[in-house]
Amino acid sequence: AKDEAAKDDAAAAAAAAAAESNAAFVQSVDPIMVMKSFLCTPKTLLLLVPVVVTLSQSSEADGDSRRLVLVGSMLVAGVALGAYLVAKLENSEWRKNLRRECAEKELAMGVSYEDKVKVAFEMGMAPPPRVDLKAKKSGGEKKKD
Repeated sequence: AKDEAAKDDAAAAAAAAAAESNAAFVQSVDPIMVMKSFLCTPKTLLLLVPVVVTLSQSSEADGDSRRLVLVGSMLVAGVALGAYLVAKLENSEWRKNLRRECAEKELAMGVSYEDKVKVAFEMGMAPPPRVDLKAKKSGGEKKKD
């Protein structure tokens, strides 16, 4: 009975590995990447520079830097919390499946990942996570043989 259970477990593991190798690779998103992409965009820099300059000048005039420290720490905490939540959402299974489906449709229309990166750069946005459909195609070709 133990041998049969072990064989069933091994068969289930092999089936899961085959299904996993057949799936397309979807790049995961981490909070540091989200924060970096947010803080390095021109829109954010154009927004934050005047805010920081205004706060620093008002704290110099008052002789009190508590306001600058409070706003700065709340900004850092808000960006870190937002990046964590965005990364958690982007790494969810339904979001990865949606990215995979969109990548398949974009491939059918002739849109490449490099095109998406170029357009994102021109719009001042972060590049999208990579979806590699080649892994799925090579897995599908192996099954046809």
